[in-house]
Amino acid sequence: MSLSSNRNRIALALFDEGASLCRALSELMITGVTVDQLGVAGPSSAIHKLAHQLDNLASNEIKILISEMQILRRDDGGEKLVVWRGPLWSTLHFFTDAASEPVAIAPWMDPRLRDELIAHINGGCILLGLRTSSIQQQKACTQLLLQHCRHRVRTYEFPH
Repeated sequence: MSLSSNRNRIALALFDEGASLCRALSELMITGVTVDQLGVAGPSSAIHKLAHQLDNLASNEIKILISEMQILRRDDGGEKLVVWRGPLWSTLHFFTDAASEPVAIAPWMDPRLRDELIAHINGGCILLGLRTSSIQQQKACTQLLLQHCRHRVRTYEFPH
C-alpha cells in the first residue's frame, strides 16, 4: 500500500467498550486496512479488560496489536495511558512520555480537541487512530467507524 507522500489522512474514533472496537477493527481489516495504519490507545484498565475479551472477539492480527501495547508514564497521578507500539502514533507525533510535555502533543490538532480526546481517554474510552491512503479510504473507513462507536469520528488531513 502506498500512502500519499505529502498528506496525512487521519480518522480518530472513541470506543466505550472493547467488543465494538474489535468489531470495527475486524471490519476495517476486511476492507484492506493493515495493522501498520492503525493505532490504539486507552487507559490501562480498559486495555486490560479488552485483552481478556479478545479470545472470542478478535482475529490473530488484532490480538497481536493489543498484546503489543506499552505503558506511557503519567505524571498527574492518574491511570496509566497504554498505547500500541506500532508506527501510527510516532509518525503523527501524537503521544509522548516526556515529563516536560503533556501526554498528547499532536501539534497538528487543535489543542481544545486534543484535550477533549484525552479527557475521554481519562474517562475510560479507547481511542482508535487510522491513517488512510486516500480520500476514498478515509470516507469508507469513517462510515464504518460511525457504525460501531457512539462518539463522533473525527477526520483530519494535513501535510507531513
